[in-house]
Amino acid sequence: MSSQTEEIRRKKIKEAYREAATDFTTDSGISVKNLYTPKDVSGIDFDKDIGLPGQYPFTRGHHPLMYRGKLWNIREIAGLSTPEKFNERCKFLVEQGVSALDWELDGPTLYGIEPDQPMAEGQLGVCGVALHTFRDVEILSEGLPLDELSLSSDAFYPDVWQSYILTAKKRGYDISKLRGIGGAIFYYGPSVFPSRMDWLVHKGGFSTLGRWGNDFCEYAYRNLPKWNIWFTSSYDIQEAGGNAIHEIAFTIAIRNELIREMLKRGLDINTIGSRLSPVLGANRDFFEEIAKLRAARKIWARTMKEEFGATDPKAMCLRFHVDVSGSNFTRQQPLVN
Repeated sequence: MSSQTEEIRRKKIKEAYREAATDFTTDSGISVKNLYTPKDVSGIDFDKDIGLPGQYPFTRGHHPLMYRGKLWNIREIAGLSTPEKFNERCKFLVEQGVSALDWELDGPTLYGIEPDQPMAEGQLGVCGVALHTFRDVEILSEGLPLDELSLSSDAFYPDVWQSYILTAKKRGYDISKLRGIGGAIFYYGPSVFPSRMDWLVHKGGFSTLGRWGNDFCEYAYRNLPKWNIWFTSSYDIQEAGGNAIHEIAFTIAIRNELIREMLKRGLDINTIGSRLSPVLGANRDFFEEIAKLRAARKIWARTMKEEFGATDPKAMCLRFHVDVSGSNFTRQQPLVN
């Protein structure tokens, strides 16, 4: 379509519909044309750039039959005041057929604040469970089928997971059968909270938390074959004002740092890549979000193969969880949201 024809078309549309806006963009600021034709995708090589589901570069996902062959995993978010009350809630969810749980922690647990510190006043057990000792995790896990549940948590500090593994050992479980997602979430803290850069780095190297977290990741890779490493949540980047481009950029950059650290520790790139599991955001900009997820898959696959030398297709597949944007909901009816 010539530029003159396009201009005439725009003029007629404006006259007919009285469009108030003159510039149309996605939430990320990418211009949106009012009409697309096959010419807009004429430069795309289908086999190279998109491919079939289950095939490199996995733009359309890593399951050949997509959701018809493998339904999405659904995790119930749960977090309730004390370990005793939360244990009852978890048992109830398991009785209802839940096989995966997402433990929500209260603020003091999440940020490493001792329960007797002044900063913790009024925050214990709020918006999540308070877990401050090994005994707390024991109580929370009492009576739960630890080898059948898949757990995830946004715990920045590895002590929650270490206590969980010790609890499983104490009860006679084979820890190689434990399933979960967690371990390196501290990596993304500075991208959302710049004031907490000390979570990750100190004097040009890893902070104490950074070294501790990396130690846990290495332990998980070597001893917990069914454990995936959750290393970032671009949902929070999105909610903090980032756009789709920022999301992918931070996710890939943070992944690269974690990979390099694990390679230094003697782990194989195929082992590392096959068990990475980030969280991505999804907001109301429907088509841009689809394009973002597809682009993320393709960039992930190509960089794993070309930059890090991965040979196992599992290491090239981006497997992620999606959180729906809370900032898109209305304030007027919060209970409905």
